[in-house]
Amino acid sequence: MKHFLFIYALLGWVSVQAVELPVWFDTFESQQKSLAGWQSFRALYRLEFEEDGSFTGGRALKAKVRFLPDQREGILIWRFPDVQMHRFRLRVKVPQEAREVYLRMVTNDTKGDAAFFKPWTSGDALTDLPLDTADGQKIQSASPLPAGEWVTYDVTMPDDVFFEQKKQKANHPVEEFALMNAGRDSLNLSAESRPATEAFFISFVVPDDSPLFGKDLEFLVDLAEIY
Repeated sequence: MKHFLFIYALLGWVSVQAVELPVWFDTFESQQKSLAGWQSFRALYRLEFEEDGSFTGGRALKAKVRFLPDQREGILIWRFPDVQMHRFRLRVKVPQEAREVYLRMVTNDTKGDAAFFKPWTSGDALTDLPLDTADGQKIQSASPLPAGEWVTYDVTMPDDVFFEQKKQKANHPVEEFALMNAGRDSLNLSAESRPATEAFFISFVVPDDSPLFGKDLEFLVDLAEIY
């Protein structure tokens, strides 16, 4: 009887400690040569696969980028079946020569609202990163991505949402691609009570005096997970 109770208690502990699995993900390891759901925009102009390019030695998504003074933002778009999101993880690597590149993200939901997330940050190396919105320019605190290293961008909803926007005309490049429908004030809603997310706009940004203008760069992504 004691043996049975021990096993029962152990199984119960395992069920409580179960690892959360993503509701939608892409590791780019599929044998199909398909980029379905992924699109390039602005300074990020081409997507292809990079064999043996991932953190673990497998296949990665390679994004070709060329920043210009009037195109300082390269956007990687990910569309997928509508999901109820509360967390997002992305693993990315920029090349050794790509100094002062910043990473931030916008999501679109099924009601047309856009959620602007906090940029990637690390330690005390923070820079003021301007963000143009319908309410005027706002300043985000961001850290440059470490060149030549794999990093993980990990954000949760609503804790890491920096700003939310309904259907208004703003000077942000994502609005040239995303259709904004009439939304509602959702800033204080929990992740569970929000509309489903239908697209991610993952942005790589450089400052207006960047030395990278005109250079051909290759960024790698080998993991994208939605929880």
